[in-house]
Amino acid sequence: MGNGALATGPKLPRPSSTLPQHHSPRNHGPGPLLGVERAQSGSGSRGDGSSALDQPGRKREAQQICSALVRDRLISCASRRPAPNPLYDPLQFDPKLEFIMDRRQLLSAGMWTVAASQGAVAWAQTAPGIGFSDGHAVGDGVRLYFVRSGEGPLMLFLHGHPDSWSLYEHQFREFSRDHLVVAPNLRGYPPSDAPDSVEAYTMPRLLGDLQGLLDHLGRERCILVGNDWGGYVAWVFASAYPKRVERLIILNAVHPAVFMREVRTNPAQISASQYERELRAAAPPYPAWYNYYRADPIIVPASLADSAAMETPNLSAHFFASAGRPPETTSLRLSVPTLVIWGLRDPAMLPGLLHGLEEYVQDLTVVRIDDAGHYPMSSHPGVVTKAMRDFVMRP
Repeated sequence: MGNGALATGPKLPRPSSTLPQHHSPRNHGPGPLLGVERAQSGSGSRGDGSSALDQPGRKREAQQICSALVRDRLISCASRRPAPNPLYDPLQFDPKLEFIMDRRQLLSAGMWTVAASQGAVAWAQTAPGIGFSDGHAVGDGVRLYFVRSGEGPLMLFLHGHPDSWSLYEHQFREFSRDHLVVAPNLRGYPPSDAPDSVEAYTMPRLLGDLQGLLDHLGRERCILVGNDWGGYVAWVFASAYPKRVERLIILNAVHPAVFMREVRTNPAQISASQYERELRAAAPPYPAWYNYYRADPIIVPASLADSAAMETPNLSAHFFASAGRPPETTSLRLSVPTLVIWGLRDPAMLPGLLHGLEEYVQDLTVVRIDDAGHYPMSSHPGVVTKAMRDFVMRP
């Protein structure tokens, strides 16, 4: 399908043959909690405390780190790939990494977190003309790394697992022309802090992270965009704090109440979600982001028969009981205008998750893309960006 008219720019460089000594984000400590964006020396420094990503030394280092991690770790996973994985559709794979990998091997190895984080920095460093800058904000007890560009109304982009802020490359370029676009690395994804405890990844802590980002940016409201787990959090945040969300845009991300219904009544969705059971049961050490699944009150049963014996969790109690700011409502129903863009070929999130959304959303627009998978923003950037633009410009 056509990609439409989009702003163009440099792409992430292909992995080079130079393999420097590996760097680990764990070797770069989080430092003190700061409420300001990182100030750096040189002509790239911005007056508001953020810094343009145009320093040659940082650019070369980031590219070398990305090249080493991607080639030595990710390609090695791909070379051991035994068979196509139904959980990972090659058509939806991020085109910036021009090889196909088995997602479960990456989940087990826990390397995508590192590679995506370092690769994101390397990609940003290759786009000096776009006006990117990076910084840190204080969330709910953690420091969150983010990238920003443009000026205007705020659009806040949230990634899922296992990804990074660079997931929205095409949309970043388009909307930075007339918006302030900001995308963090969620907690658990360096250079954001990655707490070890499961409790640190419960919904109240994630909602607090969004509150902290908005406060740091000095914005009362935003257009909130989310995919996968970023969208899962966005659903809850927009329902609970509608005064802070002007519009909500969801890309293949489950509404909690609908997801709980589907994994208790739909055998196909139960089967598609079995990877969550694997992440919950993984033996340590495992990547910090596995804790998102371990902290979630919705547990996927092994089968439809098993679901009948499982207790139904009180989602409101789990999501809001210890929230730092009292929610306006705990119903998980939304009053803000909402656009849902859904790739129907997503093997993990089936189309049944769209059924019944109208019961929870007053103003709902759904765009279905027949031949897209889990990442329609990457596989069909023109279609997605046009749908988003039309929705944002709607009266």
